[in-house]
Amino acid sequence: MLLRRLMLENFGQYRGRIEIDLAPRTRYRKKRPVILVGGANGAGKTTILDAIRLCLYGPLSLGDRVSQEEYQQYLKTSLHRGEGALIAPTSAAVGLEFEYGFRGELHRFTVERTWDCNGNGVATDLSVLRDGQPLDELERAHADEFLRDLIPLGVSDLFFFDGEKIQEMAESADDDESLIDSIRSLLGLDLAQRLHGDLSIYSSRLRDSNAANPIQKELKKLEKQIKQLKTERLKVVKNDDQSKAKVDKFRDEIRRTESQLSKEGGGFATERDNLKSEQAQLTHTISEIQSRIRDCCAELFPFTFVPHLCADLRVQLNAEKKIQDWLTHRNLLVERIGDLKSELDKVLFADAKELQISSQAQEAIQGRIGNSLNQLTAEPDGMANIKLVHRLSDDDRSELLTGIDQVLADVPKQVSALEIELEQSTRRLQEVKKALSKVPEDDVLEPYIRALNEINRKLGTAQAESNHAQESLRSIDHKIGDIKRQKDRKEEQLADLEKGFNRRDIVRRVQAVLDDYSAALIKAKIAELGNAVTDCFSQLWRKGDVLERIEIDPATCNVMLFDRNNQSVPKDRLSAGEKQIYAISILWALAKVSGRVLPMVIDTPLARLDSRHRQHLVSRYFPNASHQVIILSTDTEIDENYFCELDSSISHAYHVEFDDLELRTVVNEGYFWGRKEAEALA
Repeated sequence: MLLRRLMLENFGQYRGRIEIDLAPRTRYRKKRPVILVGGANGAGKTTILDAIRLCLYGPLSLGDRVSQEEYQQYLKTSLHRGEGALIAPTSAAVGLEFEYGFRGELHRFTVERTWDCNGNGVATDLSVLRDGQPLDELERAHADEFLRDLIPLGVSDLFFFDGEKIQEMAESADDDESLIDSIRSLLGLDLAQRLHGDLSIYSSRLRDSNAANPIQKELKKLEKQIKQLKTERLKVVKNDDQSKAKVDKFRDEIRRTESQLSKEGGGFATERDNLKSEQAQLTHTISEIQSRIRDCCAELFPFTFVPHLCADLRVQLNAEKKIQDWLTHRNLLVERIGDLKSELDKVLFADAKELQISSQAQEAIQGRIGNSLNQLTAEPDGMANIKLVHRLSDDDRSELLTGIDQVLADVPKQVSALEIELEQSTRRLQEVKKALSKVPEDDVLEPYIRALNEINRKLGTAQAESNHAQESLRSIDHKIGDIKRQKDRKEEQLADLEKGFNRRDIVRRVQAVLDDYSAALIKAKIAELGNAVTDCFSQLWRKGDVLERIEIDPATCNVMLFDRNNQSVPKDRLSAGEKQIYAISILWALAKVSGRVLPMVIDTPLARLDSRHRQHLVSRYFPNASHQVIILSTDTEIDENYFCELDSSISHAYHVEFDDLELRTVVNEGYFWGRKEAEALA
């Protein structure tokens, strides 16, 4: 959580609307956590702390038992009453803007609580914005509870406190009870304690409301039966525990015997049948692979040894196919060309005389046409070098070419795969034979096997006993359930006559649970707190103090103080300053173990400390108490020397001063002697 802005309007000594920037600023690349607010006593410093608490907690800021009438009276008296105002204000407001991690995300909340005192009544209103938007309808209807869930009131007491709180802890005679009360608030157990007290009041009202009834005799009878069955159940549970112990014992014996059997080769013996079966299977598999290899060898596989001849044959066959195809086409062309020549003579020279074409011209034309036609039957280039060797039909040639393709591609892959499979199966067969050779003789393993069988028999008996016990338990539980249901029905019949009895019983049980829950949480948190107190005190302890060490007993919650000689020190032997350091150590440690990342607001923290102890708080506590520390101080607490000491941690400072003429408090940046933070940090 990070407080960013505080708003005061007609609240206490503050007239009009005043806004105070509380966000830590970065100076010289360093985030400075301390915001210093200086003012004389009565100037309005405490009003700032009151405004923060009022804004967040409303009536609970005055205490958990404050009536609505008392709260309204407080709001009336908090109105600014300065005589300098022309018109006396009838309304006031306090507001707070802060950043808070909510449901895994960082949000900016703006809370403003206003009230109007027209007439005798007080009209109040609470506005809560999240990232500038109103809460949803359900959250808005329970805005006060929403804020208390964000920052529980008990936790805020550890972060928003004044010098009176420190003095009270320092002077308290009962440290342990005070510490436990703080832890209860820290854990939210104050609500549980309040519930415990309210239940006691409720129980007392029911105490005399019960009357005797005959049905109670039947209830007692049923309760007696339940008690007997529970006694019987305890016996069965005991028998079941004994049976389970036997089961565990026999299982351990089985593990040890199996370990010995394994050392003697029992592991191989257990797998013997499997190994023999695998051996037979592998032998059969190897035989099948060898048969498939022989089939390959009887077919095309031998030709794979002369792949170049196969390739040459494929070339020859393809060439012969071309020749055969050409010869077939040529014979057809020769016959067709002869017919074509005869037809051309008739067509071309039918009118030769009329056209006066000479015989020489006719012969020349016939010669040229004949030569052109003869070119169609001429043998293609290169074909003369190819000889027809095989003279195969198309089907035979296609079958032979398919076989050649298989020889050059498929058959080697098939045979190679069979070789790998044969090698793997043969190697595994050798491993199986080797494993079988290690299996010891039956007479070596027989004693262990007999022992295992006997232990397993005992294990079965013990397991059966346990199962029988479990069955008996289920039967008894069923009977108890039936009787309890009968008892419930009888109690329902008594509900109108003896409502108080059941309710008081419930009250007692709830109170017992609350006590156990509170005690367990306190014990766990005390252990963590003890370490935190030791760490915090070690930072504030001043050499020369009587008190040197603080410890908290996690079992008893007793606070133990020790001197430099490790001797126990009564609290009344401490000086006033040492008591203050003790109290601040406790508060600081409680804030650390709260698990909440909240700002620290401290009002007049040094008023009762001597100068020697103030030095330690200024230099060690304030800069490290939280990521944001708002100190409300007088000039006698944080004077010029301490201001310089705290210089490197101060973000900025304010001076609140009461104007006697205006009868109101004025807020100015800077500190008592007029220096602003920019000058102070230069």
